[in-house]
Amino acid sequence: MGCPDRKIFPGVNSLPKGFVRGDIYLQSGFEKVMTYKFVGSTAGTIINTAVNIFRSDLRGYLSLALFSLLWSLVPIYGWAKSVTLMAAISTKAYQQLMGVSESDKEICARLNRKKWHFWVLNILSAIYVFMACIICGIIIFIVSYLIFGLNLQESAFFNTIVFGFLLFLLYLIIILGVSSLFFWLYGRVSFAELSLANENRSAFGSIGRSWYLSRGEGRKIQLVFTIGTAIIAILWIGVPSLILSIISVLFGGFWLFYALVIAIFNSLFQIAKGVIYYYLVCQKDGVDLNIITT
Repeated sequence: MGCPDRKIFPGVNSLPKGFVRGDIYLQSGFEKVMTYKFVGSTAGTIINTAVNIFRSDLRGYLSLALFSLLWSLVPIYGWAKSVTLMAAISTKAYQQLMGVSESDKEICARLNRKKWHFWVLNILSAIYVFMACIICGIIIFIVSYLIFGLNLQESAFFNTIVFGFLLFLLYLIIILGVSSLFFWLYGRVSFAELSLANENRSAFGSIGRSWYLSRGEGRKIQLVFTIGTAIIAILWIGVPSLILSIISVLFGGFWLFYALVIAIFNSLFQIAKGVIYYYLVCQKDGVDLNIITT
C-alpha cells in the first residue's frame, strides 16, 4: 500500500502538538481511496482499526484464515502451517500500517521457511501461559479456602445457604483471577510471532522481545483482548445460533457457515495483534514516526 501523502518526522520532538510516538494512522477506506486520518491508540480505536483493515482486503484476510483453518486439521505439519498462516495475517496488517508493499504470496513464502519456529513458539507460549494460570488458580484457591474456612468455623450463622454462597464466591474469584491473568499473560507474549516474522530472532528471543514491547501496556492489551473476546462470545451465542438453525434446516451448510465465522473471528483477532504490534514498535523503538495528512 503506497502512502503518497506521508510526511516523515525523524524524531519525536518534530511531531506537532497532540501527536506522540505510537499513534496509529489508518487508511479511511479501501486501498483505492488514498485518504488517511488520525486514529489514536486506545483500546476502542485499536479494535476499530482492526475492523477497518479487515474490510480493506476482506478476500485476502479471509483466504489466509480459511487456509489456516484447513491446515489445522492435519496433525503436526498442518499445525505448523496453520500457525504460520495466522502469523501471516498479523504481519500483513502490520505491513499495511507501515506502508510496506508485500503480496500475500510473498509474505507466506517468507514465513513458510520459519514454520517450525512458529510451531515451537506457539508450544512454548501455551506452556508458559497455562502453567502460570494453573499455579495462580491453585494459589487463589488455597488463600480463599483458608480465609473462608476460618470464617465458616467461627461463624454461628453457618448453614447450607451461606456455604453455597461462599462456595460460589470462591469459584467466581478463581475464575476471574485466572481469566484476568490469562489475558494479561497472553497479551504479553502474543506478539512473539510478529517478532519472529519481522525480526531476526529465535523462538525464545521472540518471547523476550514480546515481553519487552508490551511492558507498561499490559492492561491496555488485556482490555483489547477481553473486549474482543466478549464481543465475539456475544455474537457467537446470539446471532449465529438463529442463523445456524435456519441454514442447517434449509441448506445443510452448518460446517461451511461455522468455518466462515471462525475465519472472520480469527482474522480480526490476528489483525488486532498486528495493529498493537505496530503501536508498540513505534512507541518503544521509534519506528515509522510520521504524520499522514488528509
